[in-house]
Amino acid sequence: MQYCSYRSIVIGMTTTTDTPNKTVRTTVDLAPELHLELRTWCLHAGVRATQAGVLRALAARLLRDPELSAAIKADLSPSQT
Repeated sequence: MQYCSYRSIVIGMTTTTDTPNKTVRTTVDLAPELHLELRTWCLHAGVRATQAGVLRALAARLLRDPELSAAIKADLSPSQT
């Protein structure tokens, strides 16, 4: 990882120290079937849920839940494809 004093730079991601509360947009391409299933889940979740909200919650949980993190790593393992 590379760092400099004006901006913190990690390859592929830049965060500006001037605006620590500014959100960063991440784009995710989903297969049409997965998109439909996620959209349907949001409609029937029983809470007011958007697809972006679900993905934000999943990302936050992934970073603080070691079991979920391990499960996702296993899903992404080349031997699983």
